[in-house]
Amino acid sequence: MTEHKSHKVRIENIPEGKIICHVSNRSFDVKVFLLVLELLLLVSGSRIIAAILGFYSLVYLFSEEKKYYDGYDRYLVRYNNPKDGYCDLIYLSEIEGWEYRITNSGDKIILYLRENERYRLEENVSRKLYNYFTTMIPEREIRKKKEQ
Repeated sequence: MTEHKSHKVRIENIPEGKIICHVSNRSFDVKVFLLVLELLLLVSGSRIIAAILGFYSLVYLFSEEKKYYDGYDRYLVRYNNPKDGYCDLIYLSEIEGWEYRITNSGDKIILYLRENERYRLEENVSRKLYNYFTTMIPEREIRKKKEQ
């Protein structure tokens, strides 16, 4: 039985590295969409709706960011419950395969680690995370064969 490098670590002990992929509750696309929508409403004369949307935008911009995942060049960090001070560190070198699934309850990514160990990413899986895996370890993607 080989020892895994992937494990639970304190958030302040995450190894140094460049973040390639960041998934949180704050999306740049949403910020731009809200700004454009608000400007369109102001120009069209819908000032009451623009004021309501403006209030919502301020709440969104100044609310606390919640991190879900950070993808680095050698590992993925999953923030389960940052308030406890710990996160999961999964080294890409230990992932033998990965699978992207679209389900009714949301998208999922299943990581197949060494020694038949599985790790499920089920909460807040976005296209950004899928793109991270296709960029970093595309050759390990497991695709379901289409039934004919």
